[in-house]
Amino acid sequence: MNLILASSIENLKIASLEDGIKIADVDKVLIDPENGKFIGLTIIKFLSKKNKIISSRDILSIDKEGVVTNSQKDIVDIDEIAGTKETLKNPLLGCKVRINKNYIGKVIDVSLSLETMSAVNIYVRSVFKERIVPISRIDKYDKKSHTLILKGDNFAEASVV
Repeated sequence: MNLILASSIENLKIASLEDGIKIADVDKVLIDPENGKFIGLTIIKFLSKKNKIISSRDILSIDKEGVVTNSQKDIVDIDEIAGTKETLKNPLLGCKVRINKNYIGKVIDVSLSLETMSAVNIYVRSVFKERIVPISRIDKYDKKSHTLILKGDNFAEASVV
């Protein structure tokens, strides 16, 4: 499975296949903390004052050089994609992570599958170490405390070895 870290996508150039030109730059990678779904990429577009996004469904490819989409028409207002505003207010990155009421750390990065355009793992940093946790281990998201609750009895069970 080809994976890419969300942090390595930020600031990449976005090109239009139809026009053969750069159309914007990636600002943020949006992943819904409720379900781990990759929503899309917020963008920085020259002379644009409104927040815009490219849905993950409209992304043709991502690699270390940039992001490719069909056309400039794939850039839409944030309001056009459900859940985007809420995810911008409560992003997955920075979420606290708990298991059995014990604080484990914070989400510092996310790996995405280039084949399925979906989140695969979260990277959790505590004071002493970093761990990789499969998205499937997330039991629920507590919006009030901005915390992910993991399945399992201990952190070792929830981590990829």
